[in-house]
Amino acid sequence: DAELVEVLNSPHGWMRVQSDAIPLDEKLLVALPDGSQKVVRSLQPQGTIRVDYRIWRERPESPLQKHLVVELNRCALRFDKFPYPVRNIRGVIEMQDDRWQFRDLEGNNEAGKVYASGRLESRQEGREFRLTLQAINIPLESELRDALAPNVRRLWEDLRPRGVVDLSTEIRYLAEKKTLSVATRIRPQANTTAIHPVRFPYRMDKLRGEIVYRDGHVSFDRLEAEHGDVRIGTAGDCEILPDGRWLLRLSGLSVDRLRFDRDLVQALPGKLKKALAGLNPTGLFNLRGSLDLEGGARADERIEAAWDVHVGFHQAGIECGVKLDDLHGNLSLVGRYDGARTTSQGELDLDSLIYKDFQFTQITGPVWIDDDQVLLGSWVERRRTPDQRSSLRARPVTATVFDGVLQGDVWIALGPVPRWGLHATLNRAELARCAQEVLTGQKSLQGKVYATVDLRGAGPSTNAMVGHGSIRLESADVYELPLMIALLKILSVRTPDRNAFSKSDIRFRVEGQHVYFDQIDFGGDAISLLGKGEMDFQQNVRMTFHAIVGRGELGLPMLKQVVGGASQQIMLI
Repeated sequence: DAELVEVLNSPHGWMRVQSDAIPLDEKLLVALPDGSQKVVRSLQPQGTIRVDYRIWRERPESPLQKHLVVELNRCALRFDKFPYPVRNIRGVIEMQDDRWQFRDLEGNNEAGKVYASGRLESRQEGREFRLTLQAINIPLESELRDALAPNVRRLWEDLRPRGVVDLSTEIRYLAEKKTLSVATRIRPQANTTAIHPVRFPYRMDKLRGEIVYRDGHVSFDRLEAEHGDVRIGTAGDCEILPDGRWLLRLSGLSVDRLRFDRDLVQALPGKLKKALAGLNPTGLFNLRGSLDLEGGARADERIEAAWDVHVGFHQAGIECGVKLDDLHGNLSLVGRYDGARTTSQGELDLDSLIYKDFQFTQITGPVWIDDDQVLLGSWVERRRTPDQRSSLRARPVTATVFDGVLQGDVWIALGPVPRWGLHATLNRAELARCAQEVLTGQKSLQGKVYATVDLRGAGPSTNAMVGHGSIRLESADVYELPLMIALLKILSVRTPDRNAFSKSDIRFRVEGQHVYFDQIDFGGDAISLLGKGEMDFQQNVRMTFHAIVGRGELGLPMLKQVVGGASQQIMLI
């Protein structure tokens, strides 16, 4: 329909064109203005449309005005800057004086539903196309992966996502400058979505939270996942660089009920796997902290990592040459993996642990872990070069046992059969507490225990263990004398009491499963016992003592020798 006035001189008036089924073919695209034609062609439209087109000029001097309404009839679009196909599209495209609007667009991709709206208009930067997409039940399959930019696609291939997501996307495209901006919010459907990273093949199921992607930058506020009983949560961001490299920063990382099971061990990098296999950790662990990962554009490039984490132990156990059980407390670690070597330095803060049924509490001190060794105590500072050493004094690991203070340094050389060494001192431990926990029925023993030990070994077996040490008792009430023996105390210059021995000195050697006592001295007011002997780890004991009257501290050498020789004939135990 049309009505034109002054056709030959100054034509003006109006014209209206309507059609029910115009195909979106080349003839229609060629008919569009150049600026609009580029954008419409980038959508790769298919199908048929219903058209209502009006054009008019009210007066000869008035500008030409245009109004186009297009109703889509099960069309298809595939935007070449984000080529994710959408089919069965219905909705309205409206043009008003070269300004386009897209309203109530609805389509699908397989089971996924897609809703869209947008506009195309002239701005200072040139023709700008904006499109907003809302998508529900979108499968994480190859069609979506192939629509991504190449660098994002490489990250997809590294993470190997599976499942169904809901997403909202905003696309902004400047035709003249050929610049594209894409922002997407992704919400995984918790019961369906999982990732299984190629370079850390530890499957994470039931992914939930929100992931935001904008022009090569990914961020997430609270992302959660599960692996069996393990619960994983984190915030963070990921920067995807133009050359294909990526940097993933996980802040607020939390991992609960983690077990070093087969799945986790197989997922670890080779050298880290070797180090942890040597420690054979058991029980439950919790992680808190941050983790940074950096990867290359190619799948065969190594990933670099840096971490600052706190490891919580709950009824855990490790085998570091000796077997430690029921660990409770925390270990803080700051470290790095450069693609070839792993190093970590941190601090122990354990509430308690059990070694051979003995409980150690309040365990603190420095720790060093790398691919080849684990160091505890003063060894951490010793491993540094002179220019790296701090002004602080090297600290041993300290603990409380039998109400005394234990200080020690430990080194462990990791390998198929870990080698280890230990130096430890014990000060002012309570003999009564020791007897209560070690000796059944002994409740009357009193005194202070001082001890030192140096041990070396290989693996968990005691056959290769060697070392030496000493034990000293002071202010001790070791044994109560019978009445007749107590009468011998008249030979002592000290005030008699009924305690047989008040001090002791013991020196021993460890060779495999045997402990050899080169010196065992028990000193008392009435008599002293001097001896030597041996025992094994099955508590078989063979010891020999002879007695000396008093403490064996008589000043005259001749008299001491005579009395000592006589005592060996009088009493041999």
